[in-house]
Amino acid sequence: MRKISYVIGRLTETDLSWLVKAGVYRTLPAGTTVITQGKPIDALYIVLSGELLVTIMGQERREVGRVGCGELLGELSFLDRRPPSATVTVVQPATVLAIPRTVLSTRLEQDLGFAAHFYQALGAMLAYRVRKHLNPFSPGMPLGEDSFYDEELDTELLDEMAVAERRFSWLLEYFGQRGQVG
Repeated sequence: MRKISYVIGRLTETDLSWLVKAGVYRTLPAGTTVITQGKPIDALYIVLSGELLVTIMGQERREVGRVGCGELLGELSFLDRRPPSATVTVVQPATVLAIPRTVLSTRLEQDLGFAAHFYQALGAMLAYRVRKHLNPFSPGMPLGEDSFYDEELDTELLDEMAVAERRFSWLLEYFGQRGQVG
């Protein structure tokens, strides 16, 4: 599931319109470094198209994943104000919507409704990521007794995700990225 779906599904259409207006549309060629491990970032990024490589440096550089359309980048650094723990580099030409940190922070401080929805969405997204990590065979579900949830569908979540997918499709069309949903 795309990370941005968690965010867009919880925001209002007014909030989504604000994100579009506040964001900066960027076209990035292959080889561009979007985020550098250990260096502060000044934006939250929504990937609209392309493929990006996520690596971490230890004793040697190690690939930890690839991201594409619908992914959110920089959310952890936005939340805890620490430098990123990974480097993100464009593999295939990409387009992103960069939401400047200062602009987003101001909106979060001034609009408590927007802030509540935004932080709730990030929390849900991070909870999903932790659960998936703890039990990769049952993505998003806890280990142990609660595994009966595997067969149950949360209709509220499904409705929210359907709205999120429609909104993300609109966002892609707005920026001329038709055909990139999937």
